[in-house]
Amino acid sequence: MRMKRCALAYAERLGWAVFPVAGDCRRPLVKGGCHAASSDAQQVARLFGREANIALATGRASGVMVLDVDVK
Repeated sequence: MRMKRCALAYAERLGWAVFPVAGDCRRPLVKGGCHAASSDAQQVARLFGREANIALATGRASGVMVLDVDVK
């Protein structure tokens, strides 16, 4: 349950809203995907009941902005 501990640390220490994703890091493992993300420790513990990768809900949810630049 290493990822669960990491997800809890991101939520508690940094205030990030996180949610579990599959090994391909593209498929959310919870209904609602990024809209189900939470920074509440109890909710994060429930979301990460099984081994999963950690995804971060960006924008207002976590206060983190991302710029994805695709150069052709």
